[in-house]
Amino acid sequence: MCGNATSATTGVIQSPNFPGDYGNDSRTCIVTITAPADWMIQLKFSTFNVETGSDSVYANDGLMYLMSPTTGNTIPALVPAATNAMSIYFSTSVSSKPSSAVYNWQATLSVTSQGSSCSTQDPVGCSMCRNVTSSGSGVVQSPNFPARYPNSFTQCFLTMIVPAGKRIQLTFTTFNLESDRSSIYVSDSEMYYLEGATGSAIPAVVTARSNKMFLTFNFDGRDLTNSATYNWQATYTVVLTLQVNNSNDEENEWLLDFGADY
Repeated sequence: MCGNATSATTGVIQSPNFPGDYGNDSRTCIVTITAPADWMIQLKFSTFNVETGSDSVYANDGLMYLMSPTTGNTIPALVPAATNAMSIYFSTSVSSKPSSAVYNWQATLSVTSQGSSCSTQDPVGCSMCRNVTSSGSGVVQSPNFPARYPNSFTQCFLTMIVPAGKRIQLTFTTFNLESDRSSIYVSDSEMYYLEGATGSAIPAVVTARSNKMFLTFNFDGRDLTNSATYNWQATYTVVLTLQVNNSNDEENEWLLDFGADY
């Protein structure tokens, strides 16, 4: 399934026999992409027509789904990896589809140290990313913002990535969650910065130790009967990490946070 792969930054992943039909056999094919530490891998689909109900494409990073099993003919959203590895799985079952049918898919991959992305595992039910820029800034917010988040029980997983060598900072501007029924967790690859934040008090600014940040939004709006508008919004941006020696020339590190425009 690998085509035009280079040792640098680009390549193509596609179904067997592309651009022809991938066939009627039962099989599971796996492609693994690796990148240097702190770099970002992105998978962008250009063609997608997978037999509904029997075949699927999905991706993970060894810990969680980056793309849940997907079928049909709707081109998936951009798939970024927050770790330095991504595995793409293509699973097919024995099929009786017509011999004239052409089912296939293709995606381009890129590996970059300067990439920036904001993504969710469920881009339909958990649409939370806005105004994302290539330099590493954007807005994240509750589904339906500025209206109330949906009247359902849902768990949304959000991943923000900024260029390698930088750190990511999250600042909440709006915060009104139904206490004890909805909550937000914020972490990076090493630690939690918010653990179950709820209520209406705006959390403190969160600055991660790396270029990746993960946000989990748990909400249950099934019993929201009053007129209150429960929602939240935050901006994220890049902060720079500089190393400075003191006047005695000792090897001390100082972490200085500057806005992205400095």
